Amino acid sequence: MIILPLTLLVMLVAATLRFGWAGLVRLALHPPQGGLSALLACGAQALSVWTHQYRLVLLIVSAIFLATFCWQNRNRAGFVVLAIGIMLNVSVMVANGGTMPISSITLQRMQSIPTGSSVDTGVALAQSKDRVLDDGRARLVWLSDWLLLPGPFARLAAWSAGDALMLAGLARLLWYTMKGELHDRTL
Repeated sequence: MIILPLTLLVMLVAATLRFGWAGLVRLALHPPQGGLSALLACGAQALSVWTHQYRLVLLIVSAIFLATFCWQNRNRAGFVVLAIGIMLNVSVMVANGGTMPISSITLQRMQSIPTGSSVDTGVALAQSKDRVLDDGRARLVWLSDWLLLPGPFARLAAWSAGDALMLAGLARLLWYTMKGELHDRTL
């Protein structure tokens, strides 16, 4: 759960290095609309992860708040891609009872568990939205958490296609908001 906010922080630092203090000022002067909706969505997801209760209900509540947030910002750069990523993640999680499937093979590739051992199918991972479901039991498996970074970074997190699209949308939002008019001619 913590890796997506950390990745967003890295993207913000990289954009700040590129556009400087002026980029941060432009970002502060042009915040997305409906911040309360986004905050409530994050709260619902955090509650689901911490309690492991009412996951499907909290996912749907979170999805409604996120849909509202994306709709309010639909004309801003990156929000359409962000919304598609959210829809993909919500779809796979609804299809799997409110949790994101991850296979024991992916966990082994992450080196989270020793080779040869496995985590029982159906186990919800602590402090995570993930539940271990092997490909035969998971629905919409191609949208599950299975993408890994190369080499030693693989242990950081497993990503879904929806996560990748959400990060691409957020990167686009940061770029176009922070670059401002002075950088329009460079693209």
